[in-house]
Amino acid sequence: MLKCYFKGCLRISLLLGLTLHVLPLFAQGLPVPLDNPGIEWIERLQIKSGIRLSSHTALKNYQRKAIWDFTKQLDSLSDLTKVDRANIAWLKNDNNDWADSTYTSPDKGIFSWFYPRKYHAFEVNTPDLSLRLNPILYLQAGPMGEKSYFFNQRGVDFRANLDRIYIAFTLLETQALFPSFIDRLYSQYETIPGAHWVKTEAYPEIIGFPYRYDFLNGKGIWGANIGKFLNVEMGFGNHKIGNGYRSLLLSDIATYYPYLKLNWQVWKIHFQNIYSQLSATSSNLTRDRLVPRKYFASHHISIELLPGLEAGLFESIIFSRSNGFELTYLNPFALYRVTEGSLGSPDNILIGGDFRWNLFKSVQLYGQFIFDEFRFDELFVERRGWWGNKWGLQGGLKYIDFLGIKQLDFQYEYNVVRPYTYAQYRADDISYTHHAQMLAHPLGANFKESLFRMQYQPHKRIHLDAKYFRINKGLDEQNQNYGGNPMADGNKRPQEFNTFIGQGLNTDINIIALDLRIALGHQIFWDFGYFSRIEKQRSNPLLKDAYWRTGIRMNVGTWKTEY
Repeated sequence: MLKCYFKGCLRISLLLGLTLHVLPLFAQGLPVPLDNPGIEWIERLQIKSGIRLSSHTALKNYQRKAIWDFTKQLDSLSDLTKVDRANIAWLKNDNNDWADSTYTSPDKGIFSWFYPRKYHAFEVNTPDLSLRLNPILYLQAGPMGEKSYFFNQRGVDFRANLDRIYIAFTLLETQALFPSFIDRLYSQYETIPGAHWVKTEAYPEIIGFPYRYDFLNGKGIWGANIGKFLNVEMGFGNHKIGNGYRSLLLSDIATYYPYLKLNWQVWKIHFQNIYSQLSATSSNLTRDRLVPRKYFASHHISIELLPGLEAGLFESIIFSRSNGFELTYLNPFALYRVTEGSLGSPDNILIGGDFRWNLFKSVQLYGQFIFDEFRFDELFVERRGWWGNKWGLQGGLKYIDFLGIKQLDFQYEYNVVRPYTYAQYRADDISYTHHAQMLAHPLGANFKESLFRMQYQPHKRIHLDAKYFRINKGLDEQNQNYGGNPMADGNKRPQEFNTFIGQGLNTDINIIALDLRIALGHQIFWDFGYFSRIEKQRSNPLLKDAYWRTGIRMNVGTWKTEY
């Protein structure tokens, strides 16, 4: 299988290489990372201005050239605040590889070759090459009960546009000591969301702080815009589909995986394909043996129905084959449900949709739905709580400049997912997971969740973010599968009917996450944070985790533990 996989990658690479030489290419720049702080400013400014980027917001394919063009359109607006204009300037500086003659950089750097304009550590700008190289540092600690929270991450971030193509990579080395609920998660699944191969240590120390987990992460991409309508990208990374804080379709909570991605854009339509290889279990369980593989394919089509209103449809499939990727699923425009039926219906299909509607230049409504499996009569007629009715819903609201207060933004989001959703019970795991981590919502299934979020930016250098999660989830108990874990043994399902959300060990989880970010420079922040998680189960003692943290963060997003 390994030989077949590498042959397949070689063929795809050769085909793409030939395509780059034969077809006309248009330089548009690589997409910004999903943890880039500028993404939230982009989406806020789209709501406030009524101006949209070329890519649809649900797909998060914000290319740096498109962001540069977007900021130029915003320059002509007269109703923006000083903080809004500072954020626009930040976006220009962050994407100055696409600067034109209108761009001026008043800030002088340290040296002509090192931080020449205070925005990137190393720059090259020629007609055929733009290059950016930046160091990554994330060093934070604080009290956590009898222990100390500790997160120490170092790395490097590189990107370049080479004439007609773009390339990028990020390398991260991390040592950490997490709260006890992550210890419990690791002891059960041998994995940490967002991390690959994890080494556990017997609490050695770095600069006086003990740590337990040590892991190395890296991602890399290369791609090009072929013609006016198609972007092709190969890489090792992750993706997100949706406008909410969470996603029920595809989320970036899981660690990286190899993929091929196609983005087609014409008129008001955006069509995306993703083909990838996933790990059927955690590499921490196999160690020196090859991790079992499974494969993933998805497509999402969205259309702008009205100014500010976008709607999309999504379909994905996860499958396992002994000889590699199922060629039948490579057709970008084939319906997987029809194609899978012709193969004997052996695979795990998910269908869904999403929308977002920007209204009054201050409000965004958004939502998603998913169907993993259902019977019409059981869902709408008999309504006996059949276990196979597997679905999920999301609804959300964003309100910027809340109650007329400038730079104060409110968000409410509700997520609900039925038991056994994302699961497919076979000997080879084709659940909607990767490396024993959820590909969609981090809670898996069998839960209800309400999220309240307030963000306030009183000054261009100060950003406050407060989040509260209220969760009700059913956990497995007494060696029975109650549908919360997509990877659990399907033969241990207690009943066929009368399934309900929260069944099993009914658990209430309350999470508070408070963050204060002070910008010391471009992509250099000093963070202050507080995190609290309280888990309550019937007749069991409360499980409490809380910690404070502070420290520096440079050129990387915040590590999240909100699950």
